[in-house]
Amino acid sequence: MKLALVLALSLFALTLPAPAATAPEVTSSSVQTNVSDSAPAPTFLIPKLLLYCWNVEGTTCGPVGSTTGCTDGCSNVLSCTCRSYVWLGQTVRYWDCQEPC
Repeated sequence: MKLALVLALSLFALTLPAPAATAPEVTSSSVQTNVSDSAPAPTFLIPKLLLYCWNVEGTTCGPVGSTTGCTDGCSNVLSCTCRSYVWLGQTVRYWDCQEPC
């Protein structure tokens, strides 16, 4: 019985991985970096999702004359233009969108 136990432990010890040597020291000169200043390939760019025109219409906007895209319930791509008006002495800028379907 003792012999079987010794053999079993010996075989078990042979299946264990050998202890690893000490890890090599990593210096900054041995580390390679793969950093690119160029823009990612177009396949990695996610297109900007268009907002629904009825969510954009009438909200505040940036410079007068600027435009942004929107979509309607019929999947048409429309545009909104930033316009302004004066109300009670204040200039109000708002998105004016094309009429949806």
